[in-house]
Amino acid sequence: MMNSRAMGNKERYRWLPGIIVAITIIIFGIANLWITFEFRRGLRQQMLQREADVLDGAATLLVGSEIEGVPELAMDDSAVQMNVILKVSRLRGVLAVRLFDGRGKFVVAFPSAVVPAGLNESDLATMIRLRPLARFYREAHLDRLLWRGGHPEAKFEGQTAPLVEVLLPLRSANQTALLGSAQLIMDGRSLAEEYAALDRRLAVQSGSVFLAGSLLIVCGLAWAFQRLRRVNKQLREYSELLRRANEELALAAKTAGVGAVAAHLVHGIKNPLTGLYNLLSSLSGDPEVNERALQLAVESTDALRIQINQIVRLLRGEGAWDKAEVKLSEIIQRLEQRMAPLAHGTGVNFCIEFKTDAVLSNRDASLVLLILENLVRNAIEATPCGHEVRLGVLSGAEDVYCEVRDQGAGFPPEQRAAPFSPCQSGKAGGAGIGLAISKQLSDYIGMKLTLVATGDSGSTLELRLPQSVARKCHPWESSCPN
Repeated sequence: MMNSRAMGNKERYRWLPGIIVAITIIIFGIANLWITFEFRRGLRQQMLQREADVLDGAATLLVGSEIEGVPELAMDDSAVQMNVILKVSRLRGVLAVRLFDGRGKFVVAFPSAVVPAGLNESDLATMIRLRPLARFYREAHLDRLLWRGGHPEAKFEGQTAPLVEVLLPLRSANQTALLGSAQLIMDGRSLAEEYAALDRRLAVQSGSVFLAGSLLIVCGLAWAFQRLRRVNKQLREYSELLRRANEELALAAKTAGVGAVAAHLVHGIKNPLTGLYNLLSSLSGDPEVNERALQLAVESTDALRIQINQIVRLLRGEGAWDKAEVKLSEIIQRLEQRMAPLAHGTGVNFCIEFKTDAVLSNRDASLVLLILENLVRNAIEATPCGHEVRLGVLSGAEDVYCEVRDQGAGFPPEQRAAPFSPCQSGKAGGAGIGLAISKQLSDYIGMKLTLVATGDSGSTLELRLPQSVARKCHPWESSCPN
């Protein structure tokens, strides 16, 4: 079972390392693209701002030289302002100029074919703060800027071109008041070429970073998964060794339990064997005598079979789990599956009340299951048809208590002083060693099995699981009727 489950898990997770590597590379690629585009946006903005700062500095210098020896109020004159802007435009090959007053209203344009337009509120606010502004249009519509031949009726229908727009605040030297604004429209082909060259460099750099990073990710994760596989392999080996050790310990505990009642077992086997030998030796020619002798031989053989099967079932280790820790709820579920057919066949109502849960080790879980199975089996076999056997699993202040209560005739008076000693069973075919073995097993792993009460109305046996055996987890539910 463990091998099949391990093979299933291996097949299920075979592609997991590749999926994790792919997801990691995709995330790295997305992050690399985002960083590249953010870096590209910043560089483009810096290149545009460079154009605006250069022209703004030139305009400031020209304003100072233009008004030298002239009253400062002369800068309010649109002619003076246009003269300054036209001088600036020679530095960068400006295609068109619009001049605005201090309130953003259109004043004049050059050349005359320029379409009149005013400043929007956002641009005006930037100009009032005396900050130059630049924008790049990859495909600007010419009909929004120029009239063909200077006639308003003649437009550049559908024609586009790359353009750069620069807005400059006009002010006097050492003054903070906005006197006017100038909009310079420049040919954007050179800037578009710079942008393309920048994109090519960033693409090469980003691609190189992505390839190098992906290679490092693949190598790093491959190394990590290789180590993880080795660790998992060692863990599986250790788990297998632990499982075998638990099985050996459980077998040792069961063997010790059998050894504790070996004298009674040998005595129980010896008597049926002796009787069987004597019966077979006394066969005569009388058919009725022979039939009675054979019937007794069958009963003796069946008694032997029952005792041997009980010991074999104990030593076989049925009910082992393939994991290191087992929930007490799983033990109770497996116990219910095993005991339900017996209770149904005898007409006994088997009820479980489960109000706590705990975790046990693999070895202890197998032994607890075996002990509870013996107790419940004895209780069902001792309870008349139509009556009830109740298993209660309750949580105390520190320990967990498993209580088995039947409605049988109770223990015989001579057995109540030592209820867990091997004895002659009162049940048909019984071996009289089930409770003795259960007591030995419980003592072996530090549990306590006691007879709480017994009488004509039934018996109650209690198995106490200390914290060293059962680690508590969370409350559970009851399957018993109220």
